[in-house]
Amino acid sequence: METEFEFELPKGYVDKNGDVHRRGTMRLATAADEILPMRDPRVQQNAGYLTIGEDGSVILTDDGLKTASRVYERHTILTAMLMSIGVSRETAEDDACRIEHYVSQETFDAMKAHYEKYLK
Repeated sequence: METEFEFELPKGYVDKNGDVHRRGTMRLATAADEILPMRDPRVQQNAGYLTIGEDGSVILTDDGLKTASRVYERHTILTAMLMSIGVSRETAEDDACRIEHYVSQETFDAMKAHYEKYLK
């Protein structure tokens, strides 16, 4: 069973260096967390972040793209920070998947500033 799915952000995420990142990987648990609620009629009436096309494709709304870009930035920076202290790539990516959804914006901004100043 496939557990990771590649995705592409149509507009991409632009980092501080001006590099555009468009591709990423969504793990099955994360994808299921986003897609399964779409079967709930209450969610279908308020499609804030994504819609499911008739062919089963996932279509991000503008708000969905903004959120996906924010989460992708968090994931990328957190993974790099964890790897910089000796965590293996696989573990860093798994841990970043958990951390990125729970860390406050204030804490992430401080971590990002530290990363960009000392680790990049």
